Amino acid sequence: MKVSVIVAAYNIEDYIQRCLESISFQTLKDIEIIVVNDGSVDSTLEIINNIANGDKRVKIINKENKGLIEARKSGLKIASGEYILFVDGDDWIEKETLELLYENAVKNQSDIVMYNYYVSGEKSKIEESVLNEKLTNNDYLENLFLNKIKPTIWSKFIRLKFIKENNIELPSDISFAEDLATVATFFMNNPKVSILNKYLYNYCIRGTSLTNSINKNVLELNKAFNFIKEKLIEKRLYSYYKESFYY
Repeated sequence: MKVSVIVAAYNIEDYIQRCLESISFQTLKDIEIIVVNDGSVDSTLEIINNIANGDKRVKIINKENKGLIEARKSGLKIASGEYILFVDGDDWIEKETLELLYENAVKNQSDIVMYNYYVSGEKSKIEESVLNEKLTNNDYLENLFLNKIKPTIWSKFIRLKFIKENNIELPSDISFAEDLATVATFFMNNPKVSILNKYLYNYCIRGTSLTNSINKNVLELNKAFNFIKEKLIEKRLYSYYKESFYY
């Protein structure tokens, strides 16, 4: 199995079919599609089941609602592909995404491939780079802390063996900035990284999405920061990265 795509889905009946069809119709066929229904109460699960009936590569995890990061972790536990890609259930990917990412990863023997994406609204599609500015060194953790790299987990194509061999622990009980905490944890383990300068993912902008809502989750930023700090201390990296971390 070349790629495991892990899709988290919660009450997105208007979006999940587009997402899953964009994965099912990929030019790379040797994939598994792990869909985690995170306690949806609309018709999301029904739509997922209908798609799974027509595509045996789709595996469904149906669980009670515990949030995005726990849904991703549930999918990661059963993933069997060489590489994994996290996709949010209201987003979608371009037709050659998995083939291009896998080819780049194999060619460069990468643990992580970073790539560009579109910010897609109802009437617009804007190109966004995974890099906020040109990198002057290969210290990806420092570059992440200095805001030179977008922290989005879905713009990273990750070798599953890299996660398992380094016993990488994803954060828990975080519902805001969980991507930053997760990506920082990956970069702490000195991955071999390559960058593919192609736009392959569509990040959907919608009025009800978490990042477009003002809510109490903003107050949970400290949970993400504390998780990162604890991991830095655990790996004896805190003194080295202290300045960029506080930045």
